[in-house]
Amino acid sequence: MLLKAGILLFILKIVQPKATIANNGYEDIVVAISPDVPEDPAIIDNLIELLTKTSAELYTASRKRSYLKSIRILLPQSWTYSAAEPAVAETAEDAEFVVNTVNPAYGHNPYTVQNGECGEAGDFTHLTPWFVVNHDTTAQDALGRTDKILVHEWAKLRWGVFEEYGYPGDEKFPMFYYKSTWGPNGQEDVLKPNFCTSIEVTGTSQDISTGGVCTDDAATGLPNEKCYFLPDKDNQVASSYMALPFLDSVTDFCDDDSEDTIHHAELPTKHNLYCDGKSTWAVISENEDFANGANEATEIPDTTPEFIIVKPQNARYVVVMDVSASMLPKPPTMIDRAISLQDAAKRWLKYEVTDGTEVALVTFSDVEPSGNPFIYDLTKVDDQSREEMVAAIDTMDFRGQTCIGCGLDWALNWNGGLKDTVGGVLILITDGVQKCSTNNGCLSIGDMTDEIVDRQVRVVTIALGPDADPELEQLAIRTGGKSYFIDDSSGPGNINDAFSGSQTYQPGDVLGNTNTVVHQKDFSPVTAGEAVLGFYDIDASIGRDVTVQVEVKSRNNNCAQPLSITLVSPDQDPNHSVDVTYQCTAADFGVFRHQFTDLAAEGRWIYKITPQEDLDSISIKVESKSREESTEPIMTKCWIATGSQEIDTNVNVKLAVVAQVTQGTKPVIGANVIAEVERPADADGNPYPPMVLELADNGSGADKIKNDGTYSRYFAKFTGKGRYSVKCQVAGDESTGVNGGFTGDRVYPQVPDPHSPLCCGSNALSPDATVTKTGNFTRQAAGGGFQVMNEVEVGVDKIPPGQVTDLTVVDITKETITVEFTAPGNDLDSNDTAAEYIMKYSSTAGNLTGGNFDLTEFNTLITNENLIDSSLEPVNGGSIKQIQIKSATFDFDRKYMLAMKARDEAENISPVSNKVQVFIQTPTTPTTTTTTTATTTTTTT
Repeated sequence: MLLKAGILLFILKIVQPKATIANNGYEDIVVAISPDVPEDPAIIDNLIELLTKTSAELYTASRKRSYLKSIRILLPQSWTYSAAEPAVAETAEDAEFVVNTVNPAYGHNPYTVQNGECGEAGDFTHLTPWFVVNHDTTAQDALGRTDKILVHEWAKLRWGVFEEYGYPGDEKFPMFYYKSTWGPNGQEDVLKPNFCTSIEVTGTSQDISTGGVCTDDAATGLPNEKCYFLPDKDNQVASSYMALPFLDSVTDFCDDDSEDTIHHAELPTKHNLYCDGKSTWAVISENEDFANGANEATEIPDTTPEFIIVKPQNARYVVVMDVSASMLPKPPTMIDRAISLQDAAKRWLKYEVTDGTEVALVTFSDVEPSGNPFIYDLTKVDDQSREEMVAAIDTMDFRGQTCIGCGLDWALNWNGGLKDTVGGVLILITDGVQKCSTNNGCLSIGDMTDEIVDRQVRVVTIALGPDADPELEQLAIRTGGKSYFIDDSSGPGNINDAFSGSQTYQPGDVLGNTNTVVHQKDFSPVTAGEAVLGFYDIDASIGRDVTVQVEVKSRNNNCAQPLSITLVSPDQDPNHSVDVTYQCTAADFGVFRHQFTDLAAEGRWIYKITPQEDLDSISIKVESKSREESTEPIMTKCWIATGSQEIDTNVNVKLAVVAQVTQGTKPVIGANVIAEVERPADADGNPYPPMVLELADNGSGADKIKNDGTYSRYFAKFTGKGRYSVKCQVAGDESTGVNGGFTGDRVYPQVPDPHSPLCCGSNALSPDATVTKTGNFTRQAAGGGFQVMNEVEVGVDKIPPGQVTDLTVVDITKETITVEFTAPGNDLDSNDTAAEYIMKYSSTAGNLTGGNFDLTEFNTLITNENLIDSSLEPVNGGSIKQIQIKSATFDFDRKYMLAMKARDEAENISPVSNKVQVFIQTPTTPTTTTTTTATTTTTTT
């Protein structure tokens, strides 16, 4: 279906590590304090103490191979800390650690956001101010050694390993499991706590709500979600940091090669599932930080980091614009990229760039500029300079060839730009490949990349059309920037999104003062007399400073006739609604904006735009701030799992589209999230419509944790060589809510020993969580772009179905065991149907692992003859599949493991699923009733 024969699209590094490592020391680690955190100098002092301890602990844990060498603490711009230096390239978006308000799903526990696969870096680690300030007092009393806890989180963040413990009541990663041993009487199954430790951990089980004896869950037979295993403080286990980091005795990670730190691949942990039973140290050793002899063990007498306190300054931008002749319209398409560039730049300058930001404008075409390439020197933006910059855009002269490196050189090294400075942002817009009239001085992107990196300048690249230079995406990656692709057939919304994307490099503000995109839509083409209709929702979290922007595109940016714009308020009261006429002109570059001076009414707003002439396009965009400055709006962000980079599908790749929906730090769950992926034509020039993906927060497929507000899905429908781009649309309704976490203010359970984890195993919504309904809302976000570098044969299918990760026993009766899972698709977690499900059972997880799954000596195939009122017939990917297995298939009082694979019609086979454990006790026969219990858990090897 998609790749060249023999090629498999499978795994891709999702997040590039941000800090670097040299001579065993991690350098340029960024700790960002959120603008929503009130100013408190104690946070700075305690961060220094905590991370100094963490560096020493990391040196021991990594077997003398790494420590924290240099750390930059990025303060909010509003803080008055006088000793802070000006920030250069540090942003909260790139921080390894973020100090922010409490996420109620996790309480004050540190947590790391991991959207990638095994061995891939996480996004960031969240710390609360309480945890930092009290790291050596109450936080340590409640959670254990805080330096060890941060080593645990660093291992997830940097090296891509996962937890090696269970969670109370969790279906996939339970706190307890049944361990099988063989004695004189055959197989014996004993309930054990789910920790990967070098020796058996000692402790007690306790109902944390009563302090008494634990109660079994009636559905599973395992202890219920209130039952915690509380390890003894005097345990002598040496490993693992991923299991019990808070114990003083823990000094190592589990290993495949050492008896002293032996790994237990059969345990039902998150790490075993996602890393296929490999030990944490095996995964860490394969990381590029240590692979091939890098950063071998060495004596470091002092592991104290160097700390630099920095504070954001007003951002500096140089807009680097292609004015080569290829930007002008030419037959047969007559696409005018020059006008698109000019209008988008003018709109950005006039309406989006904040006062005080420094901006310069530079143009490029051939090697030798015909005049000063700077049409506006670097200047702070105010009302006067805005108008001057907009006027300067109109003076651009389009002619000549395309020397992209020349434009970058001028932006960096000429007067008027970033000469003799470090830091700043370049916004590079071009439609062509490198082409000069002479080789002498014809600088390419590659010629300039090292200097840009050395100068710590970020580059946001905007590729206009499919033929823009293929090095653009790599430039964005190398400099920590972003990459966007603008299809010629799209309306102005996409290029406006690209300019808006650069705004994330401006100093952050509190969420209450942050604009969120409520709605955006392009209509193209538009016919005279035919109304453009749509709606957007103003929900309870927004409504202040609502701006409705309508952008009109005509052939020459001058409309012959006005168009009517009507915004109907939810109460349909004309006094609250808007009814105006607008006629576009070159002077206003086709942009109409209406800002509500009062709070906009909550509810569904209807818009109707009626043109009196044919137009190229109409684009509408609605933005708002929170309803009150002190409240937090529902917000979303969207990205491609590659970041934004070049993809070669001749290597094993897994690529996901991810969206995060939150209100402050609280997850928004139950939303409808749709991603639209624009795709290039195939090798024969056949066009393809955008691919629509329904993203899921269900803990299966590309999604790691259910109900955590992160929605994702794999993308596998590649159509050809070229550029792809993504945008996400989010809608909430009466079934959508904010995951408010626990009803109390607790973190981990308090006395007597609070070291067992609460959140989050496979589900971030705890049974006692508070969920606040959102009502109807809409949000929109651009996700950037990536580039496929090789030709793709659409008719060749080398993509297997996805791995099932949520196989679960949900019910047990005297007659049947009910098994449930989220159906994999034909390609990963697509919504089409696999050809076959292959389900087997055995006495141990090892018999169902890897190649052992296909053997028949120690495992047994489940067929339709073993089922009642159900079948193994595949269903659409993403739907819930349920089968009922005859209880008579299994013996009483004996543990069994179930696992499965999926196959597609091209004989591509998925990896083995998670393993689910079944233990059916001999039924008792009371006088009046008969009861049967079963235990289920999930494991892998």
